[in-house]
Amino acid sequence: MIYMQRIIETSDFSSALKEEVAQFENAMFVCSASFTKRGIFDKICEIPHVTFSDFKPNPDYESIIEGGEVFATEDCDCLVSIGGGSSIDVAKGIKYILRNKDIVHIAIPTTAGTGCESTQFAVVYKDGKKISLDFTELLPDIAILDGSLVSTLSDFQKRCTLLDALCQCIESHWSINSTEESRRYSMSGLEHILQNYRRYLENDLNANNKMMHGANLSGQAINITRTTAPHALSYVITKEYGVPHGCAVAMTVLHFWGHLLSNIDETTHPMGKPFMEERLEELSSVFGGRKLTDGLDLAKGTLEEIFPEIDTGTFDAQRISSNVDADRLMNFPLKLNSLDLEIIVGRSVK
Repeated sequence: MIYMQRIIETSDFSSALKEEVAQFENAMFVCSASFTKRGIFDKICEIPHVTFSDFKPNPDYESIIEGGEVFATEDCDCLVSIGGGSSIDVAKGIKYILRNKDIVHIAIPTTAGTGCESTQFAVVYKDGKKISLDFTELLPDIAILDGSLVSTLSDFQKRCTLLDALCQCIESHWSINSTEESRRYSMSGLEHILQNYRRYLENDLNANNKMMHGANLSGQAINITRTTAPHALSYVITKEYGVPHGCAVAMTVLHFWGHLLSNIDETTHPMGKPFMEERLEELSSVFGGRKLTDGLDLAKGTLEEIFPEIDTGTFDAQRISSNVDADRLMNFPLKLNSLDLEIIVGRSVK
C-alpha cells in the first residue's frame, strides 16, 4: 500500500487546521505542556479536543501506552501533533500501538529542523534503550507548515534545529540508498537552507517560511534514504553528554565527509566511485565550490557560523564509537571499522 501525504504551506495554521478537523468530533492534541501555555495555542483551543502532554523530550514507551489509552477512553477520532520531533513522534507511537491505520494524523511542526512531519519513523525509549519505529502507515496524513510558528524560538533553538536539517540533507545525498527523487529533495533542501539561514536567524518571516520548507524537504529526503554515520553517532553523544541533537550530528558530519573524500576509491556505494564523485561534486557546488574538494572547506565555514556556543565537556571517544547505531552506520558509502570511528570522534570533539 502506498501512503500519500498532503503538505499545506500557509501563513495561518489555525485556519488550515480547523478546516482539516471539521469532519471529526474529538481530536487528540499531542503537544508539550509548555506549548499549551503559548498564546498561539489560543487560536485552536476552541476546536473540540483532548490534550495529551504527559511525555518527556525523549519520549518513553510508557508515555506512548498512556497516550493510546487516553485516545481510546476519550473516544478521540484523529491525532493532531503540534511541536518539535518529540510531539510528532509521540503521536506516531500512539497510532502504532492502537494498530489502526485509518486514524488521521495531522502534524504541525513548530521547529525548522527534523522534518519528521514528513517521515514514517519515530524514536521512543523503553528501559533506557532506543526503539526505532519505521512503518509506512506512520507517515502523517497531513503536514501543515507555517513559518510564524518558529518566530518565538530562541536563537539557540533555531541554530540547533537548523543544523539537523542541514546535516540530514548532506547525509541523504551521499547515502547508499539515495534515489533521483531523494537527491532532488536533498539538493533543494540545502539550497533553501543555505540561501535563507542568515535571515532566518534574524527572524525574518519570509526566511522562516523558506526554512520550514527546507527542513521539510530534508525530512522527505531521509524518509527515502534514512540517515547515515553522523546520525549513527549522534544518539549516544546526545544521550550520554547532553549535546543537543542537531549539534551532535554537526560535530562529526564534516569529518565523515573528509573521510569519504580521502577514501573515495574504497566506496561501497553499489554505483561505484564515479557515481559517488558526482554526488560529492553536487554537494560542493551547492555550497559554492567549483571542485570536488571545495565543498568541505566551504561547509566548514557555514557550520562554524551556525554552531551555537555549548559546553561540550570531556568526551570518551571509545565509548561513543562503541555505542554506534549500526543500522544508520550501514547507510554510509564506506565500510567503517571501530578505529575509523574512534579517530573521527576524537577529531570531532577536540
